Amino acid sequence: MKFGVRKPSLKKTIKARTTGKIKRKVKSSVNPLYGKKGMGYVKNPKRAVYNKIYNKTTVGINPLSKLSTPSDTSTKTSSIKSEQAIGYTKKEKKQETVTVRNPVEKWIRRVIRKDSSDTKIITRTVITEQYTVKEMLAIQDEARSCLHNYNQSMRYLTDTNNADVFFPRLQEAEMSLSTLVSLTQNHSFLVAEGDDVIEAQNRLLEEKENIIKQFVHTHISESIKGANNLKTDRGRRNRLISNYNELSTYFSDLPRSTVEMINTIWNSLIPQEDLINR
Repeated sequence: MKFGVRKPSLKKTIKARTTGKIKRKVKSSVNPLYGKKGMGYVKNPKRAVYNKIYNKTTVGINPLSKLSTPSDTSTKTSSIKSEQAIGYTKKEKKQETVTVRNPVEKWIRRVIRKDSSDTKIITRTVITEQYTVKEMLAIQDEARSCLHNYNQSMRYLTDTNNADVFFPRLQEAEMSLSTLVSLTQNHSFLVAEGDDVIEAQNRLLEEKENIIKQFVHTHISESIKGANNLKTDRGRRNRLISNYNELSTYFSDLPRSTVEMINTIWNSLIPQEDLINR
């Protein structure tokens, strides 16, 4: 066990304030339990106890403390530079065929290596992704917004009986999830913990028809219940027709089997000639 002053590291300090900070924000936006007090004991009790004792028995020194100044101007400048700093870089090794142009190399290849070709394969390290801290924060905010919109829309789907709320919210959930999938695929620093967004998208597409059918059944049931509370036959008929017209607005978004089911149920409730806007 170490006692005394911890060895300062400028590299680790800068990384914790830039790349590390962004990664922590991304993880906390996806996993609400990330970084909460006590989670270390759940995830890795041995390490949590060690870190607790280590932090009690040692003292840290901030290597950037000498660089800080009390003036507001220098603070703003430092903040701007921090945002413009490169926060994430992804490199990949790629092979490509190039022409051998050096005469000496050509001679060596032909005479010594017995290779008569004028081309060779080389491996280069190329940067495939690179973002500043500001760009990473903007992308992270967009991902968080998409996730929030998706969760909000999915809650509305289970709570509403209004077609004018249900179908726009269903479309918004699909669009938000699609955008989130695109962001995670195009920006490798966005790593979602917990439920995989691609699996969530596939699951939504698979269950979409069942979600719509469940809503339609609930909508019809509530329509009949509301109509039965009215006193006159005309009022009940008008209520059912109004609810049918509300659903028929979104027939183009519904599977054909669902549309046929709706028409069959409503034909049993209302004379066919009374149904409008079919």
